[in-house]
Amino acid sequence: MAQKRALITGITGQDGAYLARFLLSKRYLVFGLHRRVSSPNFWRLQALDIACKVISVSGDVSVSPSLMGAIHVVNRTSFAEDRLDRAQPASSLRAGGLAWVQHVPSPVRSPCLGEWRLNWNEYFGEVGHTGYRDSLLYRYDQPVRMRRVRRELARLAAITGNSAKVLDIGTGTGDVVAMLREWGHRVVGSDISARVVRHTSSGFMRDPEVDTVIATAQAPPFKRGSFDLVTSVTVLQHILSDSDVREALAALRRVTRPHGRMLALEIAPRRPIQEQRVSGGVAERTADEWRRLFASTGWQIESERTYVPWGPAFVHAFDRVVGWTLAHLGSSARVPFDAESGVGQGGPISPAHRSPARRVLSQVLRLMRRAMLVVGFPLDHVLRIPGPAPLAYYRVYVLRLSSGSG
Repeated sequence: MAQKRALITGITGQDGAYLARFLLSKRYLVFGLHRRVSSPNFWRLQALDIACKVISVSGDVSVSPSLMGAIHVVNRTSFAEDRLDRAQPASSLRAGGLAWVQHVPSPVRSPCLGEWRLNWNEYFGEVGHTGYRDSLLYRYDQPVRMRRVRRELARLAAITGNSAKVLDIGTGTGDVVAMLREWGHRVVGSDISARVVRHTSSGFMRDPEVDTVIATAQAPPFKRGSFDLVTSVTVLQHILSDSDVREALAALRRVTRPHGRMLALEIAPRRPIQEQRVSGGVAERTADEWRRLFASTGWQIESERTYVPWGPAFVHAFDRVVGWTLAHLGSSARVPFDAESGVGQGGPISPAHRSPARRVLSQVLRLMRRAMLVVGFPLDHVLRIPGPAPLAYYRVYVLRLSSGSG
């Protein structure tokens, strides 16, 4: 029997929050409609420990297109699940195509993202992707990163075969989806941002084997054992709380078949690098911390490889030196290089400090960071020589279900 669904308007209120908890206890898939305001009031959902179990949709019940859009989100989720389990023709999913997502701003400032609450809609609208805010660093790193992912997918193809069912969480601009299609896999791309989903959907509208859905990693709206492979490319590191990561890993284990695999590329240094574990919406977890998280949620590491692009490694090292220097000089300046997203940073100095001297220093440091990428370019893009493992800031994990888990 298909899982029942409920749409609750006013879910951030007391009655709505308690109703959501009751329906979740009855195994409902719960969607919550809340008004789009500057500071959504999710504290009740967090207090009841259900914030990441509810698919949050922003909208206004008094606006008909908004309410209808929310209803279409609920229906769209059921279509995605039906398609996976009963292989319905693509035409039944494509009717109305993008109409529903155009009316629904999507889960903005989702409580599942912790205190930082990154607004992926606004971020994607500003920079056009979900990677580094620094456009040069993004253009530099993305091809190198995708080559690394491609090598791992080629290895996994020998296990999963072609035409596997794959869930790509945090699908972003659909780069991983495009690679998965090269192996003939049937792919569902999920993301918390409707803007991202709309972009990805438009790129694969003519491909009946690609579907997209708005969902969090903690609450994938699919039946148990739906997928042969789950991919996460720099996604789990944006879940700031370890308890929420465990919930996400457990949920992804649930939708993975017993002999399925998971591919995860995440920030995982050998030892802590940043002074603050959480910075710019990214949680820096060491390799040992990831191993414990995987083991505690029923995942066994099948392979673990480092991903060391020279250019970003030089930038990381440079930023650490600058940060240490500024800290010991007693400066209030901030080094901007967030490990993954760089969100919220306008340069080597916080944008709040606008003195001429700080602006000059900001530009100097920015140019020096560019120089690091120039030095690394021939190694990464021409010779394609991987950096040494001790410099590894990222790791690529291939996971399988532990025996006895399911």
